[in-house]
Amino acid sequence: RIMGSSKVWMGNVKCPNKPDTPRRTRPAHALRHRRKHRPHTRRSRPTVQCYARTYSSNRGESVAEIEASESEQEVAEFLGSVKTAQPKKTKIPSAIVGAAGEHFVMGELLRRGFIAALAPQGAPNMDILIADTFGNHLLSIQVKTRTTIGGDGGWHMSEKHEKIKGSKLLYVFVDLGKPTGESPDYFIIPAITVAKIVFETHKAWERNPGKRGQQRSQTNKMRRIRPDNTSSYTAEKPEYTLGWMDSYKSAWHFLETSNSVRHR
Repeated sequence: RIMGSSKVWMGNVKCPNKPDTPRRTRPAHALRHRRKHRPHTRRSRPTVQCYARTYSSNRGESVAEIEASESEQEVAEFLGSVKTAQPKKTKIPSAIVGAAGEHFVMGELLRRGFIAALAPQGAPNMDILIADTFGNHLLSIQVKTRTTIGGDGGWHMSEKHEKIKGSKLLYVFVDLGKPTGESPDYFIIPAITVAKIVFETHKAWERNPGKRGQQRSQTNKMRRIRPDNTSSYTAEKPEYTLGWMDSYKSAWHFLETSNSVRHR
């Protein structure tokens, strides 16, 4: 058939993505693999079925069905892009975590009627000061805060906390590793108790071998306050196991050592 100035033979139309075979090199049975032509009535042009435009996958579907399938595909692609576009959780700097814990404790103290204020930044061994209405210093509080970081659910301590035993110093261990929307947990423990537990659990950690039987470091200055210290006692009967902190949970009564500590 002549179209314009060039001849177009439908029998020689090439399918996309199929390499051409040199002439006279095709096998004898190649006629069976020629492009299929769908017979048409009247004198309409034959359709080459290997082309997507003329032999689409939705051939035979109504316009409404085609539009519905396309809209579903668009929705799926949109939802997929939303999932991939969600921001990743970033680690909160430790300074911000510490400040959050201090303000949580401040809120708890103030709503209970205590006169409390944040200590000057860098003040040793204290984060919050509690005084009476005459300005007498009654108690100091050191706040330790944790989030979900750390598999043992504990708080960072150091060697110096084995020696801090002030009678008017309390530790408040704040657990912010709670589901979103839930209030944090507070564990109020006197300093003399914290010093004893930190010392004993670390000595047990040094005495007992590691998981592979290796000798543990004797110069490690890091310490931990943990809800469960079983892993420190690999070869001994464990102490301060899971549940030992329960009696200190929300133990705000340790602050009521004086009748004048509350604002009257």
